[in-house]
Amino acid sequence: MSTLAVVMQTVVKPWMTQIAAGIPYHYQQDGAPAHTSNLVQNWCLENLDMFWSKEFWPPQP
Repeated sequence: MSTLAVVMQTVVKPWMTQIAAGIPYHYQQDGAPAHTSNLVQNWCLENLDMFWSKEFWPPQP
């Protein structure tokens, strides 16, 4: 598992669950390679509600 996926699993997800407390939220990432790796994209798909993949938003020209 990548370092980013570990941080998201152990820090970000529990923190957002506590802070949002059942309220829908958006977690936004940029197009950095660590954010767009298949491992992280798959983790987000499995663990975040209403996840939009990197293909949803095209890069800026």
